[in-house]
Amino acid sequence: MEGGVKPRGTEAGRPPQRPNLVHIVADDMGWRDPGHRGGPFRTPRLDALAAESVELTRFYVCPVCSPTRAALLTGRYPHRMGLGGPPMQWYENKGLPPGEYTLPEMLRDAGYRHRAAIGKWHLGNSAACFHPLRRGFTSFYGHYCGAIDYWTHERAGELDWHRGADADRTPGYSTRLLTDEAVRFIETVPAREPFHLYLAYNAVHTPLQAPEETVRSYDGADLGGQNPVYAAMMTEMDAGIGRVLDALAGRGMADDTLVLFHSDNGGVARDGLGSNRPFRGAKGTTYEGGIRVGALARWPRRWRGGRTCDALMGHVDLLPTFAAAAGHALRAPNPLDGLDALPWIDGASPPADRALYPDGDAVVTPRWKLAGAALYDLEADPGETRDVATAHADIRDALHERLGAFRALEGAPYVPPGLGERKDAAPKDWTMPDAAGGDVAGRCGAAGTGPDMGAP
Repeated sequence: MEGGVKPRGTEAGRPPQRPNLVHIVADDMGWRDPGHRGGPFRTPRLDALAAESVELTRFYVCPVCSPTRAALLTGRYPHRMGLGGPPMQWYENKGLPPGEYTLPEMLRDAGYRHRAAIGKWHLGNSAACFHPLRRGFTSFYGHYCGAIDYWTHERAGELDWHRGADADRTPGYSTRLLTDEAVRFIETVPAREPFHLYLAYNAVHTPLQAPEETVRSYDGADLGGQNPVYAAMMTEMDAGIGRVLDALAGRGMADDTLVLFHSDNGGVARDGLGSNRPFRGAKGTTYEGGIRVGALARWPRRWRGGRTCDALMGHVDLLPTFAAAAGHALRAPNPLDGLDALPWIDGASPPADRALYPDGDAVVTPRWKLAGAALYDLEADPGETRDVATAHADIRDALHERLGAFRALEGAPYVPPGLGERKDAAPKDWTMPDAAGGDVAGRCGAAGTGPDMGAP
């Protein structure tokens, strides 16, 4: 790992300041999809961002979406809160337990008054206790469930598009609408006040839908067998990310903003949807192609771009890392599973000798990976072509024991009192009822979330 930390706050006597935090998450993007990784799609803004960023080459997540999102927002394995394993389905009543301390709540405590969640939530839709406005965000625009229609914004026959707690009927392509809202947030947040933007695109998740003109722009292109609509979806997301970066630059915020981009899991890698080469596997598996995702971190005031960081890190590290970036003394009420990754990205200290648990049947260390009964030497064989469990039985047994200890941490799913495990049908406009009465915004206000509830 090459060094590259830059002293902060030295230009013309400028004092250090807490960075803005812009966290952009793609949905089901493959490792090889962006152009800078050799993919056939037009992604000029991601390619430029990669050249300006530290590329995190060993960034791990869960094999599917909602577990990853639970880990991102809590610094804890979703296994602990009954959210590991398969993705949350629209008909389930479980969600992120109210007792979990979230990343935006931590940033609230660190003095960040403006904390926007834009895009896909996927951490509970059955009751207001799961709403983003109840979990530390000061504004929300997007959808509660996964796999919505990009144009009608429906899931399971009901509108799943919201501003705050209210149904929003703004027409348009979801990727563009989410970008519009992110740009609006950046352009209206008060100057010199640090902010947090969590922008979770539903691109490039199915259904396959994109504006016709963007699909036509790939006419005659050699996509190597990949779907032209998927290609257009990638290009639309890339353009949206570019607009967000331009908005930061337009307000003179780029140098003092930590931008993190990654996917929530690996690509689907079938039917022309994404590619995880050179890795084996895809979304839903614990092979590298399902859990090792491309990640870019840009913070010009602190890091020189165009280099790599090979430290083992992942979803559970973001809460403690963002706390450190904000200069906040973290006092989380629940045990954290993540570590502060800043020293590794800085190049100030060697990577930690640690283990990460992307799912209940896999454990990854800097060199070794146990997946089921198979053991892989990732240093020698990142493509996971050779099971070396027999040759390294001592390593296999030690990792199996660690995996057993991890499984013992499993918690029960949280379902709000009075609800069953499943819905009979989707509620009108995906309204989240409040078991205590009242609507989400009203209850949040009554709960005393502070004067920033109406922040842009």
